[in-house]
Amino acid sequence: MAARPIHVLLVEGDPADAELLLRELRRGGLEFTWTVVACESAYRAALGDAPDIVLGDFSLPDLDSSRALAILRLRHRQQLA
Repeated sequence: MAARPIHVLLVEGDPADAELLLRELRRGGLEFTWTVVACESAYRAALGDAPDIVLGDFSLPDLDSSRALAILRLRHRQQLA
């Protein structure tokens, strides 16, 4: 049985940087699906798709890495309750 591809949620405001990262993941031989978001509202919505991993830009205009992590932790706690 083949392993299912991992689902990557990429928080990135620059399309060129997003494509560079996705290209490197492909080059590394990973099988994955992806969603790219560039703002907090899209990030929150994309978390509903249960990504396997979240990779992100350190700082976007309305979402920095600390806030993104706090949102992810809160969502995880809510799912466990």
